[in-house]
Formats: sequence, structure tokens, C-alpha cells
Amino acid sequence: MSTKPRNVQTRRKFVGCSACALLVFGCSDKESAQQPTDSEPDSATEDSDFDPCQVVPGPDWVQVSLQQYPALQNVGGYVTTNVAGNSMVIAHVSEGCYAAVSSSCTHQGGNIYYSEQRQQFSCQLHAATFNLDGEWALGQVAANLRSFLVARDGDQLLVMV
Repeated sequence: MSTKPRNVQTRRKFVGCSACALLVFGCSDKESAQQPTDSEPDSATEDSDFDPCQVVPGPDWVQVSLQQYPALQNVGGYVTTNVAGNSMVIAHVSEGCYAAVSSSCTHQGGNIYYSEQRQQFSCQLHAATFNLDGEWALGQVAANLRSFLVARDGDQLLVMV
């Protein structure tokens, strides 16, 4: 004869089914499952209508020589580099306009690259896609990438880190 109360197994089933329901319904809700939380890295811009051509540099921005990165002289070119201790991908997105984001995906640290055709950044591991301001757009669920403001001044890029 069993000494366990009859409702223990029922409670276990209920808790197990509730956890499954939370996973199923929680993951299908784009707002709660796929949007970054306040504890995740923010983009350098808060505005979803980010325009990399409207960036005005400040006095403390770090200089990056275009001579050092010939790929950045052509629209569509991009490089992965380290600027003041920050590993980033810098892309020449349109004539005289640049965008930069962290070079590691927030999902599992995959390498980020720039797609000129889509004008977006993507992760090579699981195809997460990010807008020019680092905001997650689609693909594998990931938090926003940290973004860096970039402006051009002659043969120099100025990056806010």
C-alpha cells in the first residue's frame, strides 16, 4: 500500500505541464522572448530610424585611419578590428557613411559580418541578423549587438567607444 498522497503525482503532472506550456507560449511571444532586456547591452542609438549618415563626432572620439583599412574606402567594404579595446565590425554602408557593431554575436559569440545587399550585420553561426544600429532583426534569437557611432573626417574615421 502506498503512503504517498494521491495528489502528489497529479501535482507533478500539473507542474510539468505548466512548465511546458510556459516554454511553448513564452517562446512564441516575440515581445517577451525575442526582445532584449534592460540588462543586455544597449545600442549606441535609441532611435529605430538610425541614419549612419547623420552622425556628428565629438571631441573624445577615437581616430581610425582609412589608410590602415583599404576595404573601408569602398561602399560595401567592412573590417573586423579592435578600437580602444572594443572588438567591432566597421562597415562602409553608403558613400561617406559607416556603421559599427560588436564583432561577437550575443547568442553564442559567433563572428559578425556585414552584408552589403541587405545592409545588415549577420552572425555566421546561426544567421541572426541585425540592423545597422545593432538592433536584432530576425533569425536566431539574440540580444541587440552593442553599436558604435562612426563619422568620417577626411582620411580618418572617428569612433565613439
